[in-house]
Amino acid sequence: AIRAYGYHWPKRDVLLVRAGGTIPVVATFQQQLGLPVVLMGFALPDCGAHGPDEDMPVVMFESAIDTIIQFMHQVGKG
Repeated sequence: AIRAYGYHWPKRDVLLVRAGGTIPVVATFQQQLGLPVVLMGFALPDCGAHGPDEDMPVVMFESAIDTIIQFMHQVGKG
């Protein structure tokens, strides 16, 4: 994941951030599949996540798609 983020944003340091929140199905996926789960965030701090005025710039959606594609390539390399 770090390499994938770094690929798309090469001039930025990649920070691993532990954030609150609950996505109950993640534990089920991990238990049933026997694989680790990686959650990758792309929202900016001022996006108002889950608020009445939540938004996300289109460029972040495009960047997220590119980063996830790169992540899949990295996972495929092993």
